[in-house]
Amino acid sequence: MFRPFLIFTLLLISFIISGYSMEDRRFDLSDLIREHQPDSIEFYHDDRVFLKTDHISVTPQGLFLVSETSMIHLPNLNSCNEGCFIQSGEESTTLASVYVPITCGNCGFKYWYSPAQSRCPNCGHSGN
Repeated sequence: MFRPFLIFTLLLISFIISGYSMEDRRFDLSDLIREHQPDSIEFYHDDRVFLKTDHISVTPQGLFLVSETSMIHLPNLNSCNEGCFIQSGEESTTLASVYVPITCGNCGFKYWYSPAQSRCPNCGHSGN
């Protein structure tokens, strides 16, 4: 009687753990910006992280914080008389919100790489 219960419990735990992947986790957006684009931060005030407006780019896919080394999706950008800001502690969609520039090793096409966009959009080659 105990053995079937134990097997069921172990299978359930295994199923739950395997279903929780890196893509499902959420990350603090201000931590992502501090890690990948510290030069894009203008200043801090209370729980607000003010961003340099010349680093904010509007695209058909939404707002992005752009530098030479990365591009971060800004799902929610606020503004006031002091400038544009995000709330510290606000969650990012996923780690895939951070993109880095890459040149395709197959065709030389330059594009923004992320775990969600790992293949060259020009030739479909995987990797650089």
